[in-house]
Amino acid sequence: MSPNLVALARRVRVRAPKPELGPYLVQSTFVPRRPSLVKGVVLEPLPNGVYRVELENGAKVLAHVADRAGTHFTRLLAGDKVGVELAESDRSRGRIREIRR
Repeated sequence: MSPNLVALARRVRVRAPKPELGPYLVQSTFVPRRPSLVKGVVLEPLPNGVYRVELENGAKVLAHVADRAGTHFTRLLAGDKVGVELAESDRSRGRIREIRR
């Protein structure tokens, strides 16, 4: 290959053709569901921003404060009422999304 063709090949950008939308590429109707909030009461604060929370159904879970609720965060004390979003993979862990005073 001559040096002129190599230089020309470096300057020319080859673009891949755009894929055609076929019938199999239909926009999904799946809408992710947001986990519901469960009301609970803080039993005790634990180290590293984790709290033991008793839910209204009597279950006890470990929960940490979510980013949105933690922006104006003051430390939770025993007896504070909170809204907890449970993890789908492990129902003994959760995220505190609301602080009800």
